[in-house]
Amino acid sequence: MDPTGRRMAGKWVGFGKEFDVNTGPWELRLLSKATTPEVLARYGAPVDGG
Repeated sequence: MDPTGRRMAGKWVGFGKEFDVNTGPWELRLLSKATTPEVLARYGAPVDGG
């Protein structure tokens, strides 16, 4: 966690279908402290997978 409390980062670990070990970086950033209905609708929507 960074000193401002607005960002966290780390590394994930998991197993694949063939029981191989997978790893990778992750990051979580605070984009806004606002909790208005518009903000909740914008960031509460599902992510488009592609």
